[in-house]
Amino acid sequence: MDNIIKKLFELQDEEYKNFHKTLCNTSKYEMIGVRVPELKKLSKEIAKDNYMDFLNEKEIYFYEEEMLKGLIIGNISVSFDETCKYLEEFIPMIDNWAVCDTTCANLKITKKNMNEMWLFLKKYAESDNAVQGSSSGVAVGTSVNVTNVDRTVKAVVENAILEATNDILINADTYNQ
Repeated sequence: MDNIIKKLFELQDEEYKNFHKTLCNTSKYEMIGVRVPELKKLSKEIAKDNYMDFLNEKEIYFYEEEMLKGLIIGNISVSFDETCKYLEEFIPMIDNWAVCDTTCANLKITKKNMNEMWLFLKKYAESDNAVQGSSSGVAVGTSVNVTNVDRTVKAVVENAILEATNDILINADTYNQ
């Protein structure tokens, strides 16, 4: 972990830090000032190596560590269920739009598992936390393209119909009692 922090400070750009702090002023973590392309490169290196130590580290001190965690989750080659396990631990930590959007846009597994990802993230869509709530839409939305927009819309509509039907049945049972 110390080597990664050292590397982040080597990649520091003070001018970028000052600019980005004005855009991302809700983060509870100190900002080093590392540009996203540099974070993406570093996350790919970590994802190939010993990513588990980094992802299992509970203490975060810098905004870039939070961003790296999200990028690493998007880069690791693991099952959908394992990705969801990491996301369940990570999403409650997200405290700003930049980490949310960057993480979600880089979740490669979403494209192959659109319906499953929507179902997994639905609980966050219903969250009172605006940043966590947007994670569901951003993750699914960034995977939509011309070739799969019909499938995505269909999945969202089907899920909404199922949910509405379940609500009607539950309310009908309550009303009939």
